[in-house]
Amino acid sequence: MSKTYSARVSRDEDAWSIEVPEVDRVTQALDLRQVDAMASDLIAVMDDVDPDSIELDIEWPADIAATPSA
Repeated sequence: MSKTYSARVSRDEDAWSIEVPEVDRVTQALDLRQVDAMASDLIAVMDDVDPDSIELDIEWPADIAATPSA
């Protein structure tokens, strides 16, 4: 059974800050491509769940979310 978690992404000087309210923790990613993996790893450790069972609802900053995909 999968559970959906929120991941709020914001810029934090040299990295991207990823807040996961459901586990009341924050992690970082150096690159936007790492956001999904870093959030999933944090959740897996904090909630002792299989990373493959995690669904993420990522909330990107407005300037990133508004950028069209290539």
